[in-house]
Amino acid sequence: MLKVNKKEFVDGLSVVGKVVRTTPTMPILSNVKIEVKEGRGKIIGTDLEIGIIYYFNCEGDDTEFLVSEKLLEDIVKSLSDETFTIDVDEGFIEIKTKSNLYKVRTVNDEFPFISIENVDKRLDFKTEDIKKGLKKVNFSIGLPERTRIEFTSALFEIKKDMVKIVGTDGNRLALYRNGDFKRDEKEFEFLVPKQSINMLINILSFEKKDTITFGFSGKSFYYEGDKIYFISRLGQGKFPDYEMVLPKENSNFLVLNREELIKALSRINLITREGTGKVTFERVDDTLKLYGFSTEVGEGVENIDIVEGNLKNKVKIFLDTKRVIEGIKYIDDEKIKMLVFDPEAPITFKGLNDENFLYIIMPYRSE
Repeated sequence: MLKVNKKEFVDGLSVVGKVVRTTPTMPILSNVKIEVKEGRGKIIGTDLEIGIIYYFNCEGDDTEFLVSEKLLEDIVKSLSDETFTIDVDEGFIEIKTKSNLYKVRTVNDEFPFISIENVDKRLDFKTEDIKKGLKKVNFSIGLPERTRIEFTSALFEIKKDMVKIVGTDGNRLALYRNGDFKRDEKEFEFLVPKQSINMLINILSFEKKDTITFGFSGKSFYYEGDKIYFISRLGQGKFPDYEMVLPKENSNFLVLNREELIKALSRINLITREGTGKVTFERVDDTLKLYGFSTEVGEGVENIDIVEGNLKNKVKIFLDTKRVIEGIKYIDDEKIKMLVFDPEAPITFKGLNDENFLYIIMPYRSE
């Protein structure tokens, strides 16, 4: 018999369930494996691209069993007591509290799990830095069902004194830089699929260590924290040459108040979301004019004071309203610098005093 804390167990099922609930390629993958040895339990799940082990504390005998993840989570969530017991019998488990008893059929089959061999590279990150970097880049990565394979992963470039994380869907790009890390002697690069990044962002919210380590082999990488072991296959394809779209040194620029720009674009989006989604940026003397139009609902104009800049008057730039907002909200600076080499070339947004994050978006062609 096992005695288990409900909250800790539900937390574990919630984490592991995110990979189990993806469309399973085999029926067995809709289950989780529960293992207990010497008072430490494991909830294990995989889709054969990602594997997660969640560690939990318990009291009782060593055991292991396979059971439906969704059914187990639904039952345990609904229990009224803070603790419950699990009895393992032949072909079943019994879940008990003072007032509840559920008998659930187990699965008698081999449970697959992906593994990693020949780990030859390691990276140490500050936990808050890697969480920040993943969030700042993840939104810009292409969705697997909508884009080519090379746009569905983030690129990690590990250089002598800098880590770069880059994501793109072909129409926009986010780049995060960080120099506070430790690595082996080698410089290298690798791709991490968007699904794996989604999982990592969630998993790292449970991490209490200040610094975490990732290990890499030729095709996989892993991370192990206090509560969670995570393993993932690396991404496929060749990442595009992103340096081609980085801002030119002689770009013109505008400096704007970040909050004012986000609020103005959010109001314009109330109009443009019903139509093309397009917003026009135009410098008019000391203000930036934002104009949105939709044949269905009408039009809107916003004027924002320009802090400084050398972009010429009357130059018009056509951008996607929603996509601009999605990127600039990750800029950690009160002032945003907008870099314009050409109105029809990639437009860059960055913090005025922050070189660690760039957001680049392709404009629409002039009308």
